[in-house]
Amino acid sequence: MIIDELLTFFLAGMQTVQQSTCNSIIRMDMNPDIKKKVLDEILPAVEDAKENIVENLTYQTVMDFDYLHEFYYEVLRIEPPLELSVGAGVMQDVTLKNGVTICKGDMFLLGIYDMHHNPEHWIEPEKFVPERFNTKSPYYKRPNGEPRHPLVFNPFLGGKRMCIGKTFAEVVVRFTLPIIYYHLDFELSNPEHRINKPRLSAACLKTPSIMAKVFTKVKVE
Repeated sequence: MIIDELLTFFLAGMQTVQQSTCNSIIRMDMNPDIKKKVLDEILPAVEDAKENIVENLTYQTVMDFDYLHEFYYEVLRIEPPLELSVGAGVMQDVTLKNGVTICKGDMFLLGIYDMHHNPEHWIEPEKFVPERFNTKSPYYKRPNGEPRHPLVFNPFLGGKRMCIGKTFAEVVVRFTLPIIYYHLDFELSNPEHRINKPRLSAACLKTPSIMAKVFTKVKVE
């Protein structure tokens, strides 16, 4: 039973990491100014730790990457790994605040993508703006100036049914993206993808082909 739970944990987390890492690399190339801000924050720490990455690039170090955190959350917002939640139900009839009643036995899904692009809660929802997750930014609030609902951003859902891979995915990306970009760089092969990026998520019936050139950063000692 314990092995089954561990496998579920790692598979759930790795799927999110795989999709969001690909989307992060693509969004970096699409937004050079944002890419520079991310790299300016993360690369000095990797440079300092390069003699022994395992020992020197610590949990505390990567948890201090505030802009990387904002960037990653915006990647998850604009293109969540799962656009719909799994099916859910209720044990008894429930009437929501808007008057809609969900009956016992009914199955429903949450439209995660639609929530993340709801113009009532997000300023310019189709625009890629990591500062949405910075409390000092005007993008942090709703278009009418009020605070956003805490669950309007929910790539991992919430409450007792929150994805068990949430923390795993968030921490892994804080380590992997800095190390990847310390050694490599990427450039989309098709310039059109910088403007009209194909959507990439676990819900895709057919994974789109998004090719990129990979460059090795050769360091001269």
